[in-house]
Amino acid sequence: ATTGIYTLSLHDALPICPFKLDRPRGYAATVSLAEGVACLGGNDGETVFDDAFLLSWDAEALTLRQTPLPRLPAPCAYGSAAALGSTIYLAGGLTAEDLGTAQRNFWRLDWARFRADEGGSGWEILPSWPGPGRAFNLTVVQHNGFDDCVYVMSGRRANETGATAGVAGRAVTDDWFVLHDVYEFNPRRFREAGGDGESMGWRARANLPWGAMAGTAVGIGQSHIFVLSGDDGSRVAEVEALRDKHPGFRREVLAYHTITDRWVVAGESAANQVTTAAAPWAEGYVVATGEVRPRHRTSAVWWVTASASASGFGAMDFVVLVSYLVAMVGVGVGLARRNANRSEEHTSELQSPNT
Repeated sequence: ATTGIYTLSLHDALPICPFKLDRPRGYAATVSLAEGVACLGGNDGETVFDDAFLLSWDAEALTLRQTPLPRLPAPCAYGSAAALGSTIYLAGGLTAEDLGTAQRNFWRLDWARFRADEGGSGWEILPSWPGPGRAFNLTVVQHNGFDDCVYVMSGRRANETGATAGVAGRAVTDDWFVLHDVYEFNPRRFREAGGDGESMGWRARANLPWGAMAGTAVGIGQSHIFVLSGDDGSRVAEVEALRDKHPGFRREVLAYHTITDRWVVAGESAANQVTTAAAPWAEGYVVATGEVRPRHRTSAVWWVTASASASGFGAMDFVVLVSYLVAMVGVGVGLARRNANRSEEHTSELQSPNT
């Protein structure tokens, strides 16, 4: 862990580092907000933290401000966070330096209410996804055709038979289980259900084709999630033997369509940097530093943008389009039946001699 903070401007050729954190910190969950970057938990190699703070730029003083946020409900490192509007969601993580402490925690903070000093109670503990606890997971926000939702996917946990039986993923060592599962949390459905019931608001979605632990994911466009990086765990058992000959993590970029619930390979990235985050910047995303292979850090900074395929409208595009149309027809039929039933009920009530 380190205290250094690097800043990069659109107008500066090189990043500068005149700022420092109040203490060494690594593996915190981070999320970009309009007011700055929220840093949640983390560790220093010995202790897992439960504090949180906002890093914001003071344009007049030309300096960074570190402002405390409400403490987390429990210590948390190696988790992942995303912002939906003015609400911050934090999922997964470890409470100690032990993979056996991987959690099913799902917390949210009403950032707007806290910032306005309206007496917010801090972090709200929400029902967890219907799957095992995890760390090194991905958390991302996207629209599902009806509502803005939070998606929790992949990660790793201890390879315990009772916790991983029937779960999408695979054991890559005697100790590690890499998860391939994906879950969607719908805040509107949860709110309408009154928060009653652990599964309310959650539903399982199509599994990832492979694991993407410690990776980065972003929502692009109206209904796509792109997994830009991640470790599938395929070479974990070879790390000691390969050392510097390790080829790095697989570079295929995965794209998920939230409406058709399908995964496709969207191309190949120039680099796969894990244990870092993707931050929105200049109509794209910046992926800075991280690991390009186990125990090998990089100082590389990439700016990522989405571009249309040069191959035109291909077979998979037609599959997605047809699936989408079928889904929309299904929704229309369902609504029509519901309206018809309501109409019949209303007519029956009008004709009843007891009314």
